[in-house]
Amino acid sequence: VLFTRIAAAILSGIADCDETYNYWEPLHYLVYGYGLEVWEYSPKFGLRSYAFLAPFFGISSLIARSSVPLDYDARVLSFFAVRIFLAVMSTAADLYLYDSTVWRFGKSPARLLLVFLVAAPGTFRASVELLPSSFSMICFSALAASWMVGEYKRAIGLLALASLLGWPYTVVIGIPLAAHVVYRNGITFFLSAGIPFGCLLLLVIGAFDTYYYGKPTLSTLNQIKYNVFPVKGAGSEIFGVDDWTYYALNLVLNFNVASVFASLSPGLWILQSLGLKIWSLPQAVSRAIFLSPCWIWLLIFCSVPHKDERFLAPIYPFLLLTAAVSLNDTLQYACGIDIVDTPEPAAKTKSTSSSDGTDEIPAPTTNIARSRRSAHWRYAYIAMSFAAVVVFGALSISRTYAVVDYFNAPFKVFQYLSRHELRGGLGPRTSQSVFANADVELNVCVGKEWYRFPSSFFLPGRRFRLRFTRSTHSGLLPKYFAEDENGTRTEPEGMNMFNKEDPTQYLENPHLHCHYFIDLQLPDDNPNENPIPVEDRMILFRQEFVSVERSRQPFRSFYIPWVSEAYIYRAPYLVIRNLKALPLTS
Repeated sequence: VLFTRIAAAILSGIADCDETYNYWEPLHYLVYGYGLEVWEYSPKFGLRSYAFLAPFFGISSLIARSSVPLDYDARVLSFFAVRIFLAVMSTAADLYLYDSTVWRFGKSPARLLLVFLVAAPGTFRASVELLPSSFSMICFSALAASWMVGEYKRAIGLLALASLLGWPYTVVIGIPLAAHVVYRNGITFFLSAGIPFGCLLLLVIGAFDTYYYGKPTLSTLNQIKYNVFPVKGAGSEIFGVDDWTYYALNLVLNFNVASVFASLSPGLWILQSLGLKIWSLPQAVSRAIFLSPCWIWLLIFCSVPHKDERFLAPIYPFLLLTAAVSLNDTLQYACGIDIVDTPEPAAKTKSTSSSDGTDEIPAPTTNIARSRRSAHWRYAYIAMSFAAVVVFGALSISRTYAVVDYFNAPFKVFQYLSRHELRGGLGPRTSQSVFANADVELNVCVGKEWYRFPSSFFLPGRRFRLRFTRSTHSGLLPKYFAEDENGTRTEPEGMNMFNKEDPTQYLENPHLHCHYFIDLQLPDDNPNENPIPVEDRMILFRQEFVSVERSRQPFRSFYIPWVSEAYIYRAPYLVIRNLKALPLTS
């Protein structure tokens, strides 16, 4: 698990501009004193909490202040250090979930779960994303593990952490946990376990937000108010709407076979209710309790008009747990093998006891399946399980390889620009000496590719700035934080919640002031979007990037050796130097 998570930290690109501008850029500002700010961080709105960034600030600052030879190296190292920290957190939570699944459902579904966690493209990427939804995913992996072994206080604490420090709406995932704990231990236990820690978290979050915004602020409350009670013309819907098929397709792409078997869980329950005794009553209750969070979340978010892939991340652990248990149940039932796991007990037996004095959970019964048929059916079960794992693994590797190979050009382009062309912060190669002066600002411009910028961690110093030029995008763009001690408390000009374009967000006279331009070159591009005159363009570096619109399914989503190349369109992702603004050495 750790190997795949570290690989994700190193290889996975940034798929969502919200990750860059809502989290990496403010983190860069806190560490280095400058960075881009979006309207959500405006003191007028205060939708994002600086408390969420606090642990990552500590890690990034430690690297930034270490004795690394080049400033650029320190920035990139601090970026990947944060990602590796997330990878380690995710690994620990997933292994805990595996161990608890062995206890609750037995070794067979636990092994399937481990395969799903290791190989799934969805968890590969989400595990290292600097997003509240991904942080909540890690919390819910540990929550599910704690819940299944009766560590209710820990589970309730993780629910508070996921929903208050992470993403507020994820509290609904905890509804089955709350119902279960209240049923087993009473409302007093639940409230005494959750309220003190929740209040402490809110105090910490409020203290961070009040300090950084310069006025009493609780970002959690502001975010709920913005999304649940939106002002007319604002709200998440202005960024696009989709129907439920968006999530269905997304789950198939990111979890393939696992998503299919997760969808069988309600079907198995229907069969159970029709009198086909797939499980014993305690087993049926156990599945209803521990697998229901997945479906509660999907039912709610499929009905929300604005949809985004990252919105599903919090339920990935429950989704894969549901898939593993359903796959195991389906195959065992089809092969006439008794489904044996650890049901919720009516009577106590010898067990481990939770430290909080909650009800004891019995040791799992034997995991050796009892067959009602011949041994051949046992072999059939093993063969079908193996086949499902092989198909899942092959599709997952194909998908992950495609995402990394097809869409990682922005990472590589900015690394080339910073490390080679800008020499790690020393200044441009083969240019007049004036541009080597540390006080001379150099502008790296983007037009329609503004949303693929991997963050200021990939620019080598304060004088190298990302600038925006006019393009087909007509919405609001980020601006730089004020670079003084009150930067987070300063209200940027033109910020609004309606995604209305602000004319001051664009660089004036870009043909003169853009020293570099980063662009994806497509056949039908508007030539006027590149501000550098044709005669002044010098292409320094190109990296292939697959155009989704010009490539065919399923080849643009999955890499198929010796076949995919015939059906995908690779466009050049370019670093262009403006020879008029940045002449070569004469």
